[in-house]
This record gives sequence, C-alpha cells and structure tokens, in this order.
Amino acid sequence: MGVSTLNDLRGIGKTRAEAFARAGIETLADLLNYFPASYRENRLIALNRSDPGSPCLVKLCVQSVPRISFFAGGRRAVRFQASDDSGVCDVVYFYQTYLAKRFCVGKTYYFYGRFKPSGSRYLAFSPDYSDGDQTLPAITPVYPLTKGLTQKMLQSAIAQVLPEAERIVLENLPAEVLREHDLMPRAQAVRAAHQPRSVEEASRARARFAFEELFFFRLDLLLLQKKRGIPSIAPLHAVSTAPYFAALGFAPTEAQNRAIAEIFHDLIGTGTEKSLPAMHRLLQGDVGSGKTAVCAAAIYLTLCNGKKAALMAPTELLAEQHARKLERVFSAFRFPVYCLTGTTPAARRRQIDAALNAADPCLLVGTHALISDRVSARDLSLTVVDEQHRFGVRQRDTLLSKAAEKNLLVMSATPIPRTFALFLFSKDDVSTLDTLPPGRQPVETYYVGASKRDRVDTFVEKELNAGGRAYIVCPLIEESEESDLMAAQSRFELAKARFKPYNVGFLHGKMSAAAKREAMQDFAQGKTRVLVSTTVIEIGIDVPEATVMCVENAERFGLATLHQLRGRVGRGSRQSYCILLSDARGKAARERLQKLCEIKDGFKLAEYDMDTRGPGDFFGVRQSGFSAFTAAREQDGELLEKASRSAQDFFEKTVDK
Repeated sequence: MGVSTLNDLRGIGKTRAEAFARAGIETLADLLNYFPASYRENRLIALNRSDPGSPCLVKLCVQSVPRISFFAGGRRAVRFQASDDSGVCDVVYFYQTYLAKRFCVGKTYYFYGRFKPSGSRYLAFSPDYSDGDQTLPAITPVYPLTKGLTQKMLQSAIAQVLPEAERIVLENLPAEVLREHDLMPRAQAVRAAHQPRSVEEASRARARFAFEELFFFRLDLLLLQKKRGIPSIAPLHAVSTAPYFAALGFAPTEAQNRAIAEIFHDLIGTGTEKSLPAMHRLLQGDVGSGKTAVCAAAIYLTLCNGKKAALMAPTELLAEQHARKLERVFSAFRFPVYCLTGTTPAARRRQIDAALNAADPCLLVGTHALISDRVSARDLSLTVVDEQHRFGVRQRDTLLSKAAEKNLLVMSATPIPRTFALFLFSKDDVSTLDTLPPGRQPVETYYVGASKRDRVDTFVEKELNAGGRAYIVCPLIEESEESDLMAAQSRFELAKARFKPYNVGFLHGKMSAAAKREAMQDFAQGKTRVLVSTTVIEIGIDVPEATVMCVENAERFGLATLHQLRGRVGRGSRQSYCILLSDARGKAARERLQKLCEIKDGFKLAEYDMDTRGPGDFFGVRQSGFSAFTAAREQDGELLEKASRSAQDFFEKTVDK
C-alpha cells in the first residue's frame, strides 16, 4: 500500500510535522497539492560570472573546515570557504549549526544563491546546496517556505509520496472540460509540477492548475451570488448635485462625471421603476484620479434621501483621513460623519452606536472595526469599501449584511486589467477614472544608484527650501546581519543630521495608532518637513505640499507598490519628483525600475506588470476570501476566459436549472 500519513515518511518527526502543519500540510494530499512557487533552471556557471543581484548555480569545493561563529545578538552561524577555478567564497549559514558536520573538506557541492563580491573573495548567505557528485535535473522546483521548512525537506517528502499520486490525487474537473481544453489529468499534472522533465512540461502542469483554480473560483462566485440572491432596493430620489460640488470646492473631471452618472443610475434608475437590483459596482482609477470625490457624491445622494452610508478603509490612517476630508464636505449640509477604528474609546463608541441606530442620516467611516458584531446601523443603504483588494469577499459580505439595502461600491487604486475586472464584475458594473484632475502634473521619476544619495539629499534640500516636503521610504525598520538594505531607523538618523533645520519625522507599522497619527499630523501640518517611513504611507495618504518621494532599495518593492508610493506626491499644483535609489545588479530589477520612470499611467504600468511578472497572487486571500491562487497568473487572460465560460456552462447545466 505504501505510505498513508505524513508520519510514515522518512525524516518527518514531531517537530517537522509541526512545521509542515504551519504551511497547511497535514495529509499526503496536502503535500502533493503544495505546488512550487517557481522553478530554477540548473545552468552551472563559474563563481566570477555570478550576478550578485540574481541567484545562480555554482559548483564549489569546500576548502576549510566548517566552524561555528557568533554574530551580533548571540546568533550562531556555520562559516567555511569553498572555491572553483575562478574564485573563493565565504559561505555562511545562520542558525543551522548542524551543517558544521554536513560539509567535508575536499568535497564538491552545488550551491544556489546570491554570491556578492567581498574584497578579493565572494560572500554567500544560506545558499541551497546538494551533493556535487549527483546529476541535477534540468529544472528544480522552488517551494514557498514557512518557519522550520526547507526546500530539501519538501523535496524529500514529495519524492517519497509521488509514487502514490495515482491513488491519492482525485480528478476534480469534468472529463468533457479536460478534453475540450486539452488539459493534463490531475495526477499526471501533479507529477509534472513536482518533477518536470522540461520547462514545457512544467508550463503545461501550471496551466492545468491555473485553469482549475480559475474554474472553481468562478464557480464559487456563481454559487455565492446564487446564495446571496439579487436583492432589490427602493430607488433613491434624484437630488441636485450643485450644492455638493460647491462644497467640494472644485469642478469634477469628465471621467468623474461619467462615473457619478453610472452610480446614480444604479441607485435612482430611470425614475419609473418601483424597485431596482442592488448596486454592485467597482470604481477603479489611477492614484490621484479623484475616486474619493466620486464615492462622496454617492454618499451625498444617499444622505439626502435620509439614509445612512458606511465607508470601510484598510488602515486607521486612511480611515481617519477619509473622515476628516468628508466631514469638511458634509458639514455644509449638517450631515454628521463618525469614525470608528479599533482604538476608538468606549465612550465614543457608545455615542456612535446611538447615532447609527437613530433615524437621522449619517456617514460611518472606519476600519475592520465596522464588521464587529457590536456594530449595527439603522437604514444603512450604501456600503463603500476602499482599497477593496485589502479585504476578502466574506469581510465585504459581513459589512453588507448589516445594511438594510445592499448597495455596494468598491474602490481600487490598483488598476485591474480589464479581463480580470470583468471576471469579478459584469461589463456594466465597472467605472473607470482614466484622467487626472486639471492642474495635476505627472510626477517626474528618476532611477539612480545609492552612491548618489548625497546628491539626492542636496536636491531634497532645494525642494525643502522652496516650500516642499519630502518622504523617504525604506523596506526595513532595523538593520540585520543578513541584509545590507537601508533600514528606516538608520535612514532616520542620517536624515535627522542632514535635514535638521526642517525637522524630520519617523513612521512605521509597528508604532502605536496614536504615534502613527501624530507623525502623520505633524507632517501634514508642516511641523516636520521630512518623513522617513516604511510602506505604511503607501495607500491613500494625501499631503498636497509633499513634492519629493525618495525610495531606498527600490528593487525590493513591486511595481504596484512603487506606483502607489509615487502617487503620494504630485497631489498639489507644484511639479513633484519620485527618486528610486537602487544598486540592483539583476537585469530584470533594473528593467522594472526603468519602466517605472518611463510609464506614468497606472493602467499601462499594470499591463506591463501583467505581461512580465511571474506567478502572482492577483486575487489572493485578502481579495477573494477563497484559497490564494498558486498557479494562476495575471497574464492568464485567455485561460481565465476559457475557465470562466466552462464554469458558467457547468453551473447552468448542473446547478442553476
């Protein structure tokens, strides 16, 4: 019969079983369904031909006895020297002291990792390794890891189970779907995914599982919609928007007017209907395109009809910013705006609860706190979700379940390729803001080496002298032994010395909510003119006086994040600048940063990202509320359409009769 549980596998004891469980692997089926995140081609190169910006494969002979060394903080590491004909490398493995007995002097091993020049030698931290006497396959799977799991542990465990694949793996797609789309049977695809004989075979396996994920994702949505039904609402009464635009203080763009008209049609209809289907609309637009003004128009219509509205944002900073801006607009009409977050005091919560259950119209703005069981609202008619990809389907449904009328408007500043937008919404339910408000200038973007930081700081000083403000964003909070990235704490100390006359603030995700709020308020009010931060300021922060965005180690961020960071400046009338500091040596990383300099339009940038990025998590746990996609990619538009059609056909034949 062979193996039947994880405990039957060689090398898996209690501790390792716990590590597998943390990765969601508790059964043999779980193990076989734990697919590689990517693959590496095993092309052997000489040490002196390695690119420190990209991992590569070298074959080295161990030259010195592995020793255990101590680093800052009491951390232990195994260290030894290994070489080929072209150079010598110091190899370091943190925490894995057992490896001191694994490597033998005079024996060769394959090492896969990044090899950084260090004086006359090279330096590599924790590269993957295997016996140099064996013949490597053409490509090797690379699995996502969690604490306690290694590539070797996963590869060994999966190799033991693969012979049982035909018994363990059950086919889940209809036979006619497999034939129509020429898809691998599931068991065959599992083998090909874990032990592919070629890049082409791995690609076919991935396509099979991508189709499967998209098929069942679409089927889940159809079933959810059927369960939810299509609630009806009483149409709202039309009102003049002139007072709203007067309070707003600026004229809407053509794109904003178009989106407002589409939303109002959902809520008002033609004026002759007794009931309408509840609105379920996506409002997407590039950073700075004015989505908040559009959603506020929908809120205004709702409040003028004597009903309530709720707006949920992913962070306290953004929720509080929305509340302040909308309070300024709606105070002209005496519509109260309340803000509810996880740190709202109990006494204030009681005041908000009373207002929500009174008969008067009001707007409730908040974070995940809005979906708490303690929160209820009378006459809630419009639900708005900002940065909708940060929330799951079920989180949105929980908030929507509190509403008397299930009108839902979701907003996204991360442009969604049209094919994927239509996968989640019907073609009539997507509103797009494709122009910027007048007076906004495109942000000039530059990519420079970190060695030019002093010149960049001089430029920042020039902008500060002219009345501007500057963000400096770093990928880490503190330095680490394994990384030479510019940490926010270190950059803050440097910035305090360099920009002392202008006052420098510091902001990161581990600060308390009150400390974050104070840091942002000080920057917004000009008490600090430079803000050193992590990506906590990525979404929605609006300080029109900020004219410079400096991003340290820019290669460490995705294009979408970099574009969002760039969107934090250029929100006023002055020319603004985004400076990407990076010493990335990898070709792909350099090309990515150069593209950001060339492409200002978020939709075009999303298309480029979709065409070039590897396996992605476009929908992801946070967005979909279902299992994260491991095989489907953003560029799988054609496959998505096929899977969507098949799921629709299957649903109509077997469920929706």
